[in-house]
Amino acid sequence: AGLGGDEPLVALDAAEQRRLWQIRRKVAEGMRDLSVFKEADTVVPRSRLVELVEASRRIAEAHGLTAINFGHAGDGNLHVNLLKGDLPDEVWEERRDRAEEELFAAVVELGGAITAEHGVGWTQRRFLHLSVDAPRMRLLAGIKRTFDPLGILNPGKIFPDGILAQDDPETLTP
Repeated sequence: AGLGGDEPLVALDAAEQRRLWQIRRKVAEGMRDLSVFKEADTVVPRSRLVELVEASRRIAEAHGLTAINFGHAGDGNLHVNLLKGDLPDEVWEERRDRAEEELFAAVVELGGAITAEHGVGWTQRRFLHLSVDAPRMRLLAGIKRTFDPLGILNPGKIFPDGILAQDDPETLTP
């Protein structure tokens, strides 16, 4: 309530679930009408969600941006959306990148991960170092090597091309 939200909505049947999902989809559509935005897929322990909302707003404001948050809080997942507004492209890109890195650092500090159900992917791989240290990167590279020895599944997506044959942890940083 102190963060500007209303009472939580709980679906008691399938029809209500469909209605709530429709509302959820409309939020994203509405944001597209407001501004260009960058969505950060984050997850923290549910007990830390309020702190994440506060951090996202503080970080966005410090960079002259607006943050709109929504997601499925029942599993700790919060989509933090940073809005461009009227900023020139080059200013937007610089501020967005700095804000996003600070946001992900805050997420990790809150005991969360820089990505939830969407995976790391192209857009968040440059922030993977915030939550995955060198030993874990070696482990992940080993798992990738085991299940994809030819490197044909999403080549270069997380591990740079040719990296899977190497064991140097410094080269495993995306």
